[in-house]
Amino acid sequence: SVDNENQLPTEFSLYQNYPNPFNPSTVIKYSVAEETLVTLNVYNILGTKVATLVNEKKTPGFYELNFGGEKLPSGVYVYRIEAGNFTASKKMLLIK
Repeated sequence: SVDNENQLPTEFSLYQNYPNPFNPSTVIKYSVAEETLVTLNVYNILGTKVATLVNEKKTPGFYELNFGGEKLPSGVYVYRIEAGNFTASKKMLLIK
């Protein structure tokens, strides 16, 4: 078997959070292919930013972080990554 844990990613990716739906917290994973400024924000369904999870230079690798929705109402949220020319968005559902 091939051990991919030590491989650096060859592309930027944003993965679906889990668990989803979540309460009160969820894990968001993403990968960075080259050193660049990475921003990862969370928005409510109206497009209002409710959290900034990442806003810093990252080196190539796989990352994961916890997002807590304790202070937010139930509903659909969108998390969006911007890294170099790469952007991606995914939806997640907070149910209380």
